Amino acid sequence: MNKLDLGIQIIKKINANGFEAYIVGGAVRDYLLGVDIFDVDITTNALPKDLKKLFKVASLEASSYQGIKIIEAGIEFEITSFRKDLKYLDHRHPETAIASSLNEDLARRDFTINALAMNSNYEIIDNYNGQADLKKKLIKTIREAQVRFDEDALRVLRAIYFAGKLDFVLDKSIIESFKNDYVKYLAEEHIIKMLKKICACPYDKGLYYLTKYNILRSFPIYQVMASEAYQYNVKEDIFALFYLLHNFLPKNLKLSNQEIKEAKAIAYLINNNFNDESLYYTALEYVKRAITLYNVFKKAALDLNDIIDRKKHLTINNFKDIDFDFSLVKPSLRGQYIKVIEKAILSHKISNNLEEIKNYLESGEFDNEA
Repeated sequence: MNKLDLGIQIIKKINANGFEAYIVGGAVRDYLLGVDIFDVDITTNALPKDLKKLFKVASLEASSYQGIKIIEAGIEFEITSFRKDLKYLDHRHPETAIASSLNEDLARRDFTINALAMNSNYEIIDNYNGQADLKKKLIKTIREAQVRFDEDALRVLRAIYFAGKLDFVLDKSIIESFKNDYVKYLAEEHIIKMLKKICACPYDKGLYYLTKYNILRSFPIYQVMASEAYQYNVKEDIFALFYLLHNFLPKNLKLSNQEIKEAKAIAYLINNNFNDESLYYTALEYVKRAITLYNVFKKAALDLNDIIDRKKHLTINNFKDIDFDFSLVKPSLRGQYIKVIEKAILSHKISNNLEEIKNYLESGEFDNEA
């Protein structure tokens, strides 16, 4: 049984106990579009205390959230009571209250295509012409765009994300609202998260809108990243692209150490044209990603298999392959000797041969390299 059918079984169980229940939001939208459904959310007039009597609760959210999470057939479902928004705090978080009807719950949602509901008979409830907008391939807010974006600034980036995900266009009222800088109210963590999601979309409309309307103008580094990703048609490894173009990553960016390491490794490979030394010092997973970025950025056609084959057949694959007994070197100098000899072999200054290595060490050139 697929996720949607499991969701239908859940709402039937809720219905059988005297409550209304509906599948709502993205699952209904994706069902109508005929695409894969990843999350199935359910809304009901039952309260969490009622739902706890019907289901084994995996997670009881904060009381203001009025929701629970359950696990059915190994799949997580979120069930929330009908809610309505009272007022928004900090242009992001609403104060909510229990609502008495499905329509009140749908009215609080962001876009018409996300305000669709489905009952236990797979019938669609569409109070905001969401199905018509699906056919038009249109992202449109429920009520005025400027009001909805002022309430919750993240909706701006969500609109752009859905444009890139679905290959839809933004409604004229949304585009007109871009003269206002709502995004300035968001935390940087939201900017990074949404920028990654937009870049991961199959279509470039999201990056187009970010670039054309300077959406991230209050976060200039991320705006540059988005614009360069659009300019060079790069959707993956945008941090590596920035490093490649500018040879640095700003220290105050909210990136993890791993993301910084990856960006530098990928740029290092490309800047060194995948020479033996760069292949030796870089993990295979980064080599593959670097080739993808290189081919898009340079409009080239490097063969992945050829580069991987070169990496596998380097003169040395690690320092243990070097024809030299490093135990003869003082421990404090061992790392220095290893690195210098590695580079000499990989740059083809010398062969991996004991006599050549000894001659190299005695020549004085070693001291210059060190």
